[in-house]
Amino acid sequence: MNAPAATDSDDMIAGLAARFGFRYHISFEHTMFGPAVRLETHHGLARVLLKGAQVIDWSTRDHDAILWTSSREGEHAATPPSPPASQSIGKPLRGGIPVCWPWFGSDRSGTGRPAHGFVRGAPWTVRRTACEPAETASITLEADVAAAGAGFDPPDARLTLTVTLSDCLGLRLRTTNLAREPLTISQALHTYFRIGDIDRVAILGLDGCGYLDALDGFAERVQSGPVRLSCEVDRIYVDMSEAARTRTITVRDLSRERSILVTSQGSASAVIWNPWIEKSQRLGDMAADDYRRMVCVETANAASDAVTIGPGLTHTLAVDYRVGPLDPAAPPSR
Repeated sequence: MNAPAATDSDDMIAGLAARFGFRYHISFEHTMFGPAVRLETHHGLARVLLKGAQVIDWSTRDHDAILWTSSREGEHAATPPSPPASQSIGKPLRGGIPVCWPWFGSDRSGTGRPAHGFVRGAPWTVRRTACEPAETASITLEADVAAAGAGFDPPDARLTLTVTLSDCLGLRLRTTNLAREPLTISQALHTYFRIGDIDRVAILGLDGCGYLDALDGFAERVQSGPVRLSCEVDRIYVDMSEAARTRTITVRDLSRERSILVTSQGSASAVIWNPWIEKSQRLGDMAADDYRRMVCVETANAASDAVTIGPGLTHTLAVDYRVGPLDPAAPPSR
């Protein structure tokens, strides 16, 4: 039997592997959502789509399936190579860690701009990889801002994302202003975490923080105690104090007997989101009970935390994710 004919996609994967691969640690592969890079160390495994620079998979030696993707998109991203109809060009996968840039949220201009910016459905280019065998593997991708934002008045800026797998999963989203005038952006790393049961989850680290309730006209409120979810939640937490520029938010998951720690820098805002029942049904790309198995804890520059970058300067939105055992000193999830 003759081997299948090579495709342009096969050639691209082979070319990337030859130029940027590291044996056992950095490889390129087809997934059902398009080409991806696979990072693997003795700490765990991560996959990043070249479309949207979207992390879609992360597991450690002790904890699997830390990120959530919609069950309607398929539970595993490794096969088959052909994308489903719902993943046509321009439609992002729901789940993992989408990149929202250069604006966060829905289009309020009335001009038909896509929600959460224009880079999460666009192809990104591999710029470099690095590897310390067994310990660390990383990849840096760059968006073609002008091409991705054609028709949306894209800024004159360079946008890169570095994803590093070590004893944690680290993301660094860097925006460099190439123009002669200041550039103001809002952005987020829209992280979907897989949880055991929404009823047995508490989110710690936001007690006393003010937030905007997007479900009530962005009314201003203050968080009291851990965040617990029993209905649709869409909140932008903002703390402009200097101390908040480095913060850790903990997702305490009693069902899966683990805590996920989200440590951010270059951000004074965080978004907590769960669509609950009715919105899940309206979205069309979530199964009926998917809302029970996910929660978004997003590292952001949103609302009053939008950032202005001077000419020639760079802003870095950074986050590190770690998974560990439940903290016995923490308050119960229920």
